[in-house]
Amino acid sequence: TVMPSCRTPISRFPLLFALALALVASSPADALSLAVGLDFTGSSFGSQSSSFPPDTMGGVGPQHIVELLNGRYAVYRKSDGVRVQTSSLNQFWTSAVTGFSGSTFDPRILYDAPSQRWFAASVDNARAVNGYLVAVSASSDPTAGWSGFRIDADASDTLWADFPTLGINADAVVVAATMFSLGSSPLPSSSGVVVIPKADL
Repeated sequence: TVMPSCRTPISRFPLLFALALALVASSPADALSLAVGLDFTGSSFGSQSSSFPPDTMGGVGPQHIVELLNGRYAVYRKSDGVRVQTSSLNQFWTSAVTGFSGSTFDPRILYDAPSQRWFAASVDNARAVNGYLVAVSASSDPTAGWSGFRIDADASDTLWADFPTLGINADAVVVAATMFSLGSSPLPSSSGVVVIPKADL
């Protein structure tokens, strides 16, 4: 079977694109304009944090924007971008978790609208026996306190967790990370996944 070739001239594609824009916008100018609702400066390298790479991460809730990055935790008012709370990343985890090893890094944060809570994750003690750090806010206001815990990344203490990710659904909070062998190997060994019932948090 010989398939018919597509012979649509390239010059017709801009016209087709323009027609598609006309269907979703009252005018082509509307489709190409973008209004910035809020513009403010977040944490700055060198003054608020010297961690590199920063691994920038943030979340948006009903009233706040939360920034969680290597070296820094900060909360901004959603209405005007004013910073209302800030600390180092280590201080954030010290206030939320009883005990962690070394330094904390590779943070993640999400706002979960159904539970009206913020969830944060990180790992500690790079390139050594380490753990996952998980915290949940007391309410939809991230400045009202957090509680959390540390989970051993590998019971056999032969792997360490790096670059965790964080996911939430109706039933669970999931933290996953790339696992590396302890020692000099730079290559990942496997993936680690921790699933926590959300209601228990």
